[in-house]
Amino acid sequence: MLRGWAVEKQLSQIGIPLDRSDFPGTPVQTDAWYTESTNSLTAPLGELQPPFFGLNYPDSVNFGGAGAVFGHEMSHGFDRNGANYSSYGKHGCAE
Repeated sequence: MLRGWAVEKQLSQIGIPLDRSDFPGTPVQTDAWYTESTNSLTAPLGELQPPFFGLNYPDSVNFGGAGAVFGHEMSHGFDRNGANYSSYGKHGCAE
């Protein structure tokens, strides 16, 4: 259901000029975030650079660290604020 909504939203953007101001951060930012209104998690490239992630780090460190960050951000979809949004990002209409 969530995947279908995301695909539908992306397909609706075909042919529409890209608005680069839609991205609320910078690519080198080292802070991931969850956005309730789009039910999405954003992890800029800075999250995948040392000291957070490295080619010479053991897989357990890379995947464990990334998993901890992503899991933390995903949990915001169920916290006091995120629980007020539906799976489609509609506020005040939790399913």
